Amino acid sequence: MDKKYGFTDSEIAVFSGSHWGEDIHIKTLESILQKTGVKEEQLIMQPTYPLNPERRQELIYQGSGPRRLYHNCAGKHIALILLARELGEAEGNYWKAESKVQKTILDIISELTDISADQIRMGVDGCGVPVYAVPLYAIALSFLRLICSDLIRNDELRGAVERNTALLHVNSIMLDGFNRSCAVFSSRPDLLSKAGALGVYAMGIGSLRLGGVVKISDGDNNKAEFCAPYLLRKLGYKGDSEWWKRLEAIQSGDIYNDNGTLVGKQNCVFNF
Repeated sequence: MDKKYGFTDSEIAVFSGSHWGEDIHIKTLESILQKTGVKEEQLIMQPTYPLNPERRQELIYQGSGPRRLYHNCAGKHIALILLARELGEAEGNYWKAESKVQKTILDIISELTDISADQIRMGVDGCGVPVYAVPLYAIALSFLRLICSDLIRNDELRGAVERNTALLHVNSIMLDGFNRSCAVFSSRPDLLSKAGALGVYAMGIGSLRLGGVVKISDGDNNKAEFCAPYLLRKLGYKGDSEWWKRLEAIQSGDIYNDNGTLVGKQNCVFNF
């Protein structure tokens, strides 16, 4: 499909991301719409503003209205519309649980997690499409297979994973944004990470051949991202000092009061 439309690597990468609505993301998405003929109005989520707080404030100050492309899941939705097109299905059905699109997704999740499709639970994501639930160990297993593709039995799926993972490493900014956790994590060729809703953060560690996942029970995404580097260290991951500094600067752990005074520090504790 990428060759059919002449997608660049960054355009393919944004399909896997939860972008922060920075200029590079919106320009990339607009280019995809132009190449494919997909209309922004086809995305089922309501118009919104970017996750990037500075960009959101700038747009509001300028009097610019919300857009569907600003939603962090816009890339995923466009990809699902294009998949519906390739499957010969009505593009407007891409979000429906009974669609060919969602059946394809369910089968791939089953392949990567070793959980049979009939045992995978389904809910509704914040952006309106189905979301699939598997045990935490299965999430970790899926990310292990994404970074260690030799563990994938299906040849076609293995090839797709290898290509997609390689271009995500080069275009990791499409996973979230500048100086964001997933972008910094996945800039290393032996790591792949993705934050999820309600305090989930998953990673694959190629050099250790391990998958890991953090789940914060109160659903706090910031806490999950804060704990992710601690999990890496706990598992014995080695990385150069500059990379660690970039990663830890995102979530320093310092706690300041309203007067800007340092009043404490949060830490992460794992019981293993």
